[in-house]
Amino acid sequence: MKKVLLVIVVLVVLGGVGMYLFQEPLKDMAIDKLTSDMFIAGDTDAFDPGLAVGADFPPILASMDGNTITDVSQYSGPKGLVFIANRSVDW
Repeated sequence: MKKVLLVIVVLVVLGGVGMYLFQEPLKDMAIDKLTSDMFIAGDTDAFDPGLAVGADFPPILASMDGNTITDVSQYSGPKGLVFIANRSVDW
């Protein structure tokens, strides 16, 4: 029984030393395995994410500081405007 326990302890120690010595390649292999099918080559579904780049933003109805806003172009500067709209937020 003692010999079996000794063999198991030696194998565990050797395995730990091997994992320590080869931790970078093992980590790289694990990351490659976990991310191998993370990305797809192209967007082939029918989902339409919204406006195309450069398209005019449709009219909106919002309020800011008690004023009704129907056109975002009034906030556009010489370098343009960054406008983020999220229709999925549940306040």
